[in-house]
Formats: sequence, C-alpha cells, structure tokens
Amino acid sequence: MIKEILPNVIPAMLTVAFTLLALLIAAEAGLAFLGLSVERPATWGKMIFNGTNDLEKAWWATMFPVMMVVVTSIALNLIADELARRFD
Repeated sequence: MIKEILPNVIPAMLTVAFTLLALLIAAEAGLAFLGLSVERPATWGKMIFNGTNDLEKAWWATMFPVMMVVVTSIALNLIADELARRFD
C-alpha cells in the first residue's frame, strides 16, 4: 500500500510545503513588524520596523528587508510551481 500511495502523495506534499514556507516567512515578518514575534536579535520584520524611523534619510534600511521577503516568497512559490510541473 505504501508503494502505491506514497509516490502519488509526495509531489503534492512538497508543493504545499514550499508554499506554506513562503507564507510562514511573510507572516513572521508581519508579526515581527507589529512587535508580536519571538524575541530574536534580528528578523526581517524588525529590520523593516527599525528602518521606518529613518525612512527619509536611509530608505534602504527598510526597502532591502522588504525586497528580501518578497523575493524569498516569490522564489519559494516558483520552486513549488516547478515541482508541481515536474511531478505531473
């Protein structure tokens, strides 16, 4: 039974896992921006929040963490799409 079911379930599980990982990263960044995240020294959300104070002088302190959250989420979604295409 495992030899029949597992090969058909693994592609779907991998696709869902990569999509949820992208969602988790974005959610953690949002919660850290609001101050509701785990106390860690540096997260992208805290970097974004700390950069909003000096947005006029140092816009890059906010924009680079935002771009990294977006790029990472898009990359993980593209990986999930490619895995779904390869296994179908």
